[in-house]
Amino acid sequence: MTAPYGETISLEEVRRKLTSELRCVYVQATESSTGARHDVEGIAKLVRALPDTLFRRRRDYRLAQPISDVDAWGIDVIIGGSQKALMIPAGLAYGAVSERAWQRMETAKSPRYYFDLRKERKSAAKAETAYTPATSLFAGLAAALDYVRQMGDGNLAAGRDALIANAELCAAMTRAGVEALD
Repeated sequence: MTAPYGETISLEEVRRKLTSELRCVYVQATESSTGARHDVEGIAKLVRALPDTLFRRRRDYRLAQPISDVDAWGIDVIIGGSQKALMIPAGLAYGAVSERAWQRMETAKSPRYYFDLRKERKSAAKAETAYTPATSLFAGLAAALDYVRQMGDGNLAAGRDALIANAELCAAMTRAGVEALD
């Protein structure tokens, strides 16, 4: 499904498209250049009504936005990239996978090599990675998280809240400036 630039897809449009034949619904939660935000919680509830359909959401810059309750909303897979809200170059991906999605992966017949999360999960259980990690990006991630933690006087969650407040202030100032320029 698509929406005009800067607009979102309504829950009613999503409801009309959902069928029991769907294996997975993919959603990009936001469109960062326009600020359009889809109702991820509402879409997740609709998808959850289909017991065999997984829900996958791309995280994007929303890591720096109020965190959705991945488990309560029923999001099966969430994936994002380091270049968005983590203040480091592109190259790291992060994600969370529900037990339902892990079970589906174990029975899936699709061929895979590069993007085999099962291989990563097996390596992670041994505190390893399946492939050579981008160590310089992990060092950058540690520095970025230290910065956020400092914004919260040592508390990472408080620092994230401060980062969000700063981003919202900058956005409001930008909007006010554009309006002043007519």
